[in-house]
Amino acid sequence: MNLHKRLLIVALSLTLVLSISLSPVHAAKTQQIIKKWSGTQIVADQGVARIDNYGDYIKVTIENTTMLVTKGYIFDNIHVEYEVITSETITIPLRDLFKPSINLYDYRHSGTFEWYDREGNLVGTGTFCKNHVGPPYGGVLSATIPDKRQIVVYGAYWVTSWIDVTVPGFPTTRVPVTMSHAGLYYRAS
Repeated sequence: MNLHKRLLIVALSLTLVLSISLSPVHAAKTQQIIKKWSGTQIVADQGVARIDNYGDYIKVTIENTTMLVTKGYIFDNIHVEYEVITSETITIPLRDLFKPSINLYDYRHSGTFEWYDREGNLVGTGTFCKNHVGPPYGGVLSATIPDKRQIVVYGAYWVTSWIDVTVPGFPTTRVPVTMSHAGLYYRAS
């Protein structure tokens, strides 16, 4: 794991621990158990993309991308089998469309997702974002799993493999294929 990924995970972990310890609801509950989680996903279905032009920039909206879990994603007795990215928005400056190639995860992005188990039951929902331009190629996520006592999940993600896609009239675009995730989770009281 490179330095950028380690720093992202350390910052996320510190933020989670501080938010739990400073929260008035959780301050009185000293027996809160924080657990680690990790996982790997691969793109199974790229979904549908729409491009909207706003003059100085374009907004790429991708809907219904399916990610298969190949490893991990276990939260106590909940096993996530696949994720559907219900919507992801990537903002790209118009001037960058004249470059010979671009990397989608060089740009700020955000979105929502749903987690499903093996039987196709919805087991969790969440959001993700990257609020900076350039490496590391990933971001942060948060999710909730409405089990007997709600499971709160925080994590970081980063791209581990890419594919280059060529569309006539656009630069060759580097798109993520495999992503790794790691973070912390706890059961809300």
